[in-house]
Amino acid sequence: MTQPDVDAVLIFLRDLQDRVCADIETQEGGDHGSFREDVWERSGGGGGRSRVLEDGSVIEKGGVNFSHVLGDRLPPPATARRPELEGRGFEAMGVSVIFHPHNPYAPTSHMNVRFFIAHDPAGEAPPVWWFGGGFDLTCRVAQTGLGPHISEPVQVTFMPGGIGAVAYNMFNTTRTDDGSAIVAFSTGSLLNIVTGKYGDFTEKDVRWVGTAGADFGAVVVRADSPYQDLKGLMDDFSADPASVVVGAGGSVGSQDWMKGALLLREAGAKPMDMRYVAFDGGGDAIAALLGGSIQVYMGDVGEMVPHVESGQMRILAVMSPERLDAPFAETPTAMEQGYDVEWTILRGFYMGGEVSDADYQKWVDAFRAAYATEEFAAVQKEKGLLPLNMAGEELQASIEKRVENLRQIATEAGLLSN
Repeated sequence: MTQPDVDAVLIFLRDLQDRVCADIETQEGGDHGSFREDVWERSGGGGGRSRVLEDGSVIEKGGVNFSHVLGDRLPPPATARRPELEGRGFEAMGVSVIFHPHNPYAPTSHMNVRFFIAHDPAGEAPPVWWFGGGFDLTCRVAQTGLGPHISEPVQVTFMPGGIGAVAYNMFNTTRTDDGSAIVAFSTGSLLNIVTGKYGDFTEKDVRWVGTAGADFGAVVVRADSPYQDLKGLMDDFSADPASVVVGAGGSVGSQDWMKGALLLREAGAKPMDMRYVAFDGGGDAIAALLGGSIQVYMGDVGEMVPHVESGQMRILAVMSPERLDAPFAETPTAMEQGYDVEWTILRGFYMGGEVSDADYQKWVDAFRAAYATEEFAAVQKEKGLLPLNMAGEELQASIEKRVENLRQIATEAGLLSN
């Protein structure tokens, strides 16, 4: 199929928002369990419906948002890595869900369903389109990049539930020896393992196969911020952590919160002393930064290109092990500035813990062969990932080290009992 039914996708996503809200309102019951709705329009085209619920019987605060934005021409930052899309019109739509329960022992729930399509205005070329978020992106890298190095085409199957929890449990119970399947993970998955959101299974219960690529954390301030480098911020964290308002699109214990926790720990302060504001998404957090409600935004490098190029924001440090290539070649890492802080958003794959050595090695060899090709590098670039290529024992050792570090931070932050 070269032409998706955009109207059908639009109807489905609007209905999805309605159904999620209806189910939550039924569960909550009463006058305090209703969403309030804000219908908005985008000046460049499109709009959406934002729905918020507060002070319910179960949900402290939640949001179910639908957006549909469109334009005549993709902005330059969007085509920097996909020059063949330059001049195309676009539509992007999706539903974003986040719920913060009253119960401190109940995890925050977050979900995104997205659709994007870029049209050729002349109608001569077929549209470029895709569904999905981070896990889908990871799978598409393998589907395209591993093709020449395996005997059968890679098929992508979605397994929703618990941001990877259902899949992790399945491949630790009923599919532990399935040599035909690899399962997507991210650094967020590792954090979920550490905090018990994947049950009693640990990082040692599966076999880590290979990476698809990476993104990296970024410490971001407004262009006119008094902080000219990371040292100024770290000095304030050390002297009085509560004097700095930090914000991001994740709750306490999330990846974005962890980036700030690492900085405070390095500054000699306690992570739980961070004055942190959690937003429903990165877009809301960026708006708060530009509006002056927060002083520092903990984001990802990949999302910052348009904001930095517009002159609205500055990156004090990237949280990568080494300095990145353009457009971040002039931005120092935290390590360069003397702080042992790194946050890699790793994307890759694992298999069940009881797969045969032969099946495991087959996939490891395929990843290693792909890493050596220009074609795989092109797929990574196309999907907005930076190269961080590890497979087999190297990845296994890296995962175990990362999880141990996450476990130590989570314990210090009070997210885990000793």
